[in-house]
Amino acid sequence: MPDYLQDIAEAEAKIAELEQQKEAFEQGEEAESDAEEGEESEAVNVVKNLETDLKYIKNSIKEPKKELKVLKKAPLLNKDKIAELEVFIQENEAKIAEIEAQLEPYKEIVKQLKEAKAELKTLKNELVKRLEAARVVLAVPCTTYRTTKRVFPTQVLIQAPDGGLDRDSIAMADQVRVLSKFRLLRLRGTISDTVIAQLNKALLIALDLPGQFDDEDTQELGG
Repeated sequence: MPDYLQDIAEAEAKIAELEQQKEAFEQGEEAESDAEEGEESEAVNVVKNLETDLKYIKNSIKEPKKELKVLKKAPLLNKDKIAELEVFIQENEAKIAEIEAQLEPYKEIVKQLKEAKAELKTLKNELVKRLEAARVVLAVPCTTYRTTKRVFPTQVLIQAPDGGLDRDSIAMADQVRVLSKFRLLRLRGTISDTVIAQLNKALLIALDLPGQFDDEDTQELGG
């Protein structure tokens, strides 16, 4: 659990740092300069401005590209116009490349921020699962022992006052169940080591797990 909490704290710190980097990039150098000089400036989003310029420039060369394609079908007749359009397109494509290069670090920050948020969500979900799992326990129910009752190998006789019991009881390992910790009202007592050992063996038998027969049992079975 502490590892998950540490991981969550580190993920949140990383997100905060990336958020700051993102905000600083959006505000640009002018905002930093004004902050150093103690001046208040209007909120300017450099990224939005660049994206707006990028969109405008890309749109501005769509029609010229179509026109150039048509003109090149008769290159000798349209030589001057072709040259003019090619210069215009090349100049604007250079501007596009420049703006995209400016935006590349921002895109990387946004990508890392998205990944960090996804990681934080995963960590929190895992923590919730672990907390949910920690709220339940495996319980072996008990019933009051009567002399007429037979104690089976999957059951253990617990004699009062062992475990804080008021009466002799039978622990039924063959009826193990999952209980919410909220249903456990108080601690009645602690079972002795001898009974714990017997209960462990009964659980191995009930759940058909390896180790249910010790060396003595094996010798008895083998004669």
